[in-house]
Amino acid sequence: MSGPASMARRDKAEKKAKRVRANSIKYQVDNGDIVFLEGPYGGKYASQVFQMGVKERDYVINNLWFTNDEKVMDILRKWMCR
Repeated sequence: MSGPASMARRDKAEKKAKRVRANSIKYQVDNGDIVFLEGPYGGKYASQVFQMGVKERDYVINNLWFTNDEKVMDILRKWMCR
C-alpha cells in the first residue's frame, strides 16, 4: 500500500532526518574513539565526556547516536555494554 498518506509520512520523516543531520555536531572518529570538534566539549574525546556523569553521557548519546554513522554506533554500543 503506497498511497498518498504513506508518501506524506515518508516525506515528513525525510525532512526530519535532514533537519537532524543539519543540527548535528561535528566529530571525528580517531583510533576507536570519537573526538568532538566543536561545542562545549570541543577537542575532548567522547569516552572522557561519557564517563564524566549522567548529563555528559546524555550529551554524547544525543549528539552522536542519532548520526546513524555505523562506526560511531559500534563504539557507543561497546561503552554501553560495559
